[in-house]
Amino acid sequence: MQTPYLNRGSAFTKEERDEFKLNSLLPSRVNTLDEQVKRAYDQYCNKRTAVGKNTFITSMKEQNEVLYYGLIQDHLKEMFPIIYTPTAGEAIQDYSRSFRKPEGCFLNIAKPDNIENALDR
Repeated sequence: MQTPYLNRGSAFTKEERDEFKLNSLLPSRVNTLDEQVKRAYDQYCNKRTAVGKNTFITSMKEQNEVLYYGLIQDHLKEMFPIIYTPTAGEAIQDYSRSFRKPEGCFLNIAKPDNIENALDR
């Protein structure tokens, strides 16, 4: 559950929940990916702003990539402007206020001598 690209959320089967000791970490009902996508889409639709929707989707990707890709696959045409331009630009401008978890590589333009070292990690 701590690895976003392996996390299946409430879609873990009863056997997987036993094997990976997930029973106390998940609701008892097993959901299909389609059920999770519908629930996530309802939550997405309740966000009032494009940046709010972008933040919701970004948070989902950080937690459960299986669900993230299932959701955008089903609603790509609608979500494309939210996950890319123009909304991604707005979200980047607001990034310092909504920062939750580091992802990728951060390069400091004020310290160009450190760029090679940062990229070496």
